[in-house]
Amino acid sequence: MKLYDRHLGLALGLTALLVIAGCSSHGVDLIDNPDTQTELDTGALPGSLVAPDSDAIGDMIVDMMNLLGTAPLTAGSRGLEPTSCPPSFQLINGLSGTCSVSNGVVAFTFGGTILIRGVSTSVDGTLVASPSASQPPSGSSFTIDFDATASNVLGTATWSSLGTVVLNAVGEVIDFTFNQTHTVTPFGGQTSTVTTVVTPSQIEIILTGPLGGTIRFVLDRESLAGAAFVNGTQVAAISFIDGCMSIDYVSSLLTDVIICPQASNS
Repeated sequence: MKLYDRHLGLALGLTALLVIAGCSSHGVDLIDNPDTQTELDTGALPGSLVAPDSDAIGDMIVDMMNLLGTAPLTAGSRGLEPTSCPPSFQLINGLSGTCSVSNGVVAFTFGGTILIRGVSTSVDGTLVASPSASQPPSGSSFTIDFDATASNVLGTATWSSLGTVVLNAVGEVIDFTFNQTHTVTPFGGQTSTVTTVVTPSQIEIILTGPLGGTIRFVLDRESLAGAAFVNGTQVAAISFIDGCMSIDYVSSLLTDVIICPQASNS
């Protein structure tokens, strides 16, 4: 396995003569095609940043929504609704902020420095949680709107997340789905927009590769290990090692790589 040079990957992507989406309709050809490596190796750099970000965002939202378990709840037209929340809070991950409630709608403002896969990251943003139009028989459901900016030695990002959080009868989060948009600028790299879907057990990352193909990473949230797909075909197994993405290709004709975001020299 080699350590991948993302500048080489970019050069390969720019000089490729074939667009991967048009190479073949057969999965086996896609698995063995060298353009698959160009597509995935280059596209994996933003994915290597976004996977831990997505996991951290999920934890942030859940931690803040769990604060409602300490707040009075009342039966409203949309199920159990909070009537108040802690006016100030400190989360164990290092975030702190303020909270207010108006007509069952909860507004959090937060900021601080947290660790994301061992890297100190400055974060600030807002979370608004509104009672969903459809409520479960027990507990309550909220639609959420989360926006934040973040920066660390690996780059900068803006995070936006829409989704649904389900709480039980005592205000504890028991389920959620977050649809996230990440605009990521690695230091020394180009800005990319990446979308993810986060559930309690899984992270799915979707982005467009340099040759125009659709790249999907499907990861277990606990282990951050899973599979990589290009245009719907599984082409590699992936895992994270010390903040780097390890890509183990299905085809023996392609070279396994480890992709590491580069830190700023400043």
